[in-house]
Amino acid sequence: MTERVGADPILDPSGWGITDVALWEEARENTRRAIEGRASAPSVGTGALAWYVSFHDNQDAWGTYIPLSSLALMDELYLKKLPMARGHRLRLAWSILLHHEQMHLRWTTCRHLAADSSEMQRHGLGVRGRHDQACCDATLLCH
Repeated sequence: MTERVGADPILDPSGWGITDVALWEEARENTRRAIEGRASAPSVGTGALAWYVSFHDNQDAWGTYIPLSSLALMDELYLKKLPMARGHRLRLAWSILLHHEQMHLRWTTCRHLAADSSEMQRHGLGVRGRHDQACCDATLLCH
């Protein structure tokens, strides 16, 4: 089930018990290998935990996807030694993954703006090319 979240979610890890230890261990190790680029998985790096689907690629299912299992996996693999409660670590995992995917959103938007600008220039409708690239660079650096 996919559910849209409008703000930072409230994460209560009290009911997040592991019911199948073998399955959890397999998921954890497969995810670790994918994140570290050592797997023949379709997604590697952070894309193994969360991903962004562009509106330009899929108008029906665009958005940022962060499965709850990814929060638990990120906590287990990278955050569990931090001196904070698990709920705080899960929110940190959410924030890290969300900000990473927002970068992809900005990059995709800039790419489409630049392509639109090039198309307009080709038809003699605008002269924005370098300005658009500078705006994209500034947007990526400032956000």
